[in-house]
Amino acid sequence: MDLEQSRACDGQFAEEYQPLKAVGKGAFGFVWKAVRHCDGQEVIVKFISKTRIVSDCWVDDPMLGRVSQEVAILTRVQHHNIVKVLEVFENGSYFQMVMEKHGDGLDLFEFIDMQPRLDEPLASYIFRQVCARPKNIHMTGEQALESNMIHVRFCSAFTSYLII
Repeated sequence: MDLEQSRACDGQFAEEYQPLKAVGKGAFGFVWKAVRHCDGQEVIVKFISKTRIVSDCWVDDPMLGRVSQEVAILTRVQHHNIVKVLEVFENGSYFQMVMEKHGDGLDLFEFIDMQPRLDEPLASYIFRQVCARPKNIHMTGEQALESNMIHVRFCSAFTSYLII
């Protein structure tokens, strides 16, 4: 994704962060690793295209204004296994959701690809964490995301996304 051509970085985000490299893409946008200008902290930024958010997935958030459900929920959920949203910016076309960079930035699928033999104790540990996330979200009283992703931290080595 050409960030300049898409104008995804326009606005206050560009004043505070420098994108470094693409990490992934999905139906609603794309993800880049970036660095914060003021202190050099590496972060992960999800650029969510406003034009791809379906009408049922918009909410009026009392603190953020009109945003996607994903942005509204992830800015409120606080759990040690869910990646923390540090701040959210927006411009005319995109939400720019800045999240902590966890571990090496390796996602679950990359980890599994690197480990041809995933032993039973580790597979069980990962599976328990995946199953626990929806429970934790419901326990916080937040509404479930419809066809959106929750950014889940596993162990200390990698991050993945759970579709609920």
